[in-house]
Amino acid sequence: MKKIFKYLGITSAMLLATAPIAAPVINSSTETFVQAETNGKSDVNKWLGEVKSTVNLTKNSSLITTEELDTYYVFGSDGMFFLYPQELTPEQNVLIEKGDSFFKHFNDNSNEDNLFFNFQYGVIMTATATDNSVSGNLIKDQVNELLSEGKSVTFHLSLRHTDETGAHSWDSFINEPVLGTKDVVVNPAKSETSNIKVPGTGISELFESSVNSTVYDDNGKATTITLPKTSVWNVDRQMNINGTTFYRVANNEWVKKDDGLAVTLNETTVNTNKQASLYTSQGKKVTNRALAKNTPWYSDRMATINGQTMYRVATDEWVMADDIK
Repeated sequence: MKKIFKYLGITSAMLLATAPIAAPVINSSTETFVQAETNGKSDVNKWLGEVKSTVNLTKNSSLITTEELDTYYVFGSDGMFFLYPQELTPEQNVLIEKGDSFFKHFNDNSNEDNLFFNFQYGVIMTATATDNSVSGNLIKDQVNELLSEGKSVTFHLSLRHTDETGAHSWDSFINEPVLGTKDVVVNPAKSETSNIKVPGTGISELFESSVNSTVYDDNGKATTITLPKTSVWNVDRQMNINGTTFYRVANNEWVKKDDGLAVTLNETTVNTNKQASLYTSQGKKVTNRALAKNTPWYSDRMATINGQTMYRVATDEWVMADDIK
């Protein structure tokens, strides 16, 4: 298993070779080592109580970033994460210089008591799918994938202490006694449209505009958009405003029902059984031409016009079903 530990963007090897940031503190007057003091059970319970049971992400929340991956994550199939307690709070943002950090929301540290804010305390955690849709401990990419799909992830935290001094990595804590545990459920960001009420009721129609149809918004206000005459549109909702029925052809885009008709796509050849009159999609009779008796005509759609089933044989010319074989 590959082990990587970074603090403030510096690898542990470099840290030991340069500045002794996590080394034992020197008392300047006595030049003796001041050892980390083991806190009592009451402090452990207090700290666990401050860690949130639930973290609700928002649309602006970060998932686990590559930068955090280098800092916190122990690579391997066991899917373990390692952090210091302060890195679960807003105080850790020195590690992530730009943008949000996923883990800092686990404890808002509202009391500002800095419990266990020293490098002899560490938090080992694993993550699992809250709904058990994925078995076993999750690796970083699985955590991000589940949250992106709208599913919750539960992190299982264990607070540990080591007597070792100096710079630490996860393996300084993994075999140490567990002082306390806490589960944190991270919920995905809610969809922005989840609370938006869509007007009207659901239907399923194909709508052909009989005129150049003005498009209206959800409130029935005319827009500058126009649907071309004889164009066909899928309709998924209808609404009524002041007695006028509107069909929805796109999000926040509606046309008046009376500006067209419902059609059924139906490619076929029709044959006239007599000289057949032609009609427009608005039901008006075409007076300057007709279809000759016993002639075949290609048709691509049918509709009910003037209470009669008709077949379209030209751009805006329809023949009655009674006039064909």
